[in-house]
Amino acid sequence: MELVAFDLDGTLTGRDVFREFIVRIRPRMQRLVALAHVGRYGMGLMGNDALKQSILRRWFRSGAERELTVAQAVQAAADSAFPDLIAWLRSYQSDGYPVVVATGSPRFLAQPVLDRLGLHDFPLLATEARWDDGELSFRSCHGAAKLERLREAYPDTELGLVVSDSEIDRPAMAAARAWVMVSGGQRGSAEGSFPGIQL
Repeated sequence: MELVAFDLDGTLTGRDVFREFIVRIRPRMQRLVALAHVGRYGMGLMGNDALKQSILRRWFRSGAERELTVAQAVQAAADSAFPDLIAWLRSYQSDGYPVVVATGSPRFLAQPVLDRLGLHDFPLLATEARWDDGELSFRSCHGAAKLERLREAYPDTELGLVVSDSEIDRPAMAAARAWVMVSGGQRGSAEGSFPGIQL
């Protein structure tokens, strides 16, 4: 059966866990630097992956109260979950489709969100970010990289449906038989034919 891929941030949850992480970074000066990078990103002066790498490199090196920062960000994201979207995700698993959650957020944030939502049994493709021997190891799952990761993880499975809230996922949407754009926990525009996408 064809693969079904759901985004996480803004799709299954209303809040982006990486944004929630940024506003909780400690110490305060490091948080202010991170927010300045977000401003540069907003002005188009920095790409998404460069933004994440810059913030995470500094945080892994010298961030304070890391466990608390992660826990609070995860809780905020999980508390914003959309039950109808989660039920829709589960329906595809019940019908026997291979289902994956694919997100540009780092795994160390995204996996705990899924766990809190009771979705620990769903495969997760996420940005991989680790601190190894004083260096940031980073592999994106954002934008076109998400499609590459999906194809790599499921080389013999056609991409049937992509569900997302963001134009950033257009590469994966274009490769799928069908896609649905969601907003605020509601299904919006859709294209293609796939079971269960009717409004």
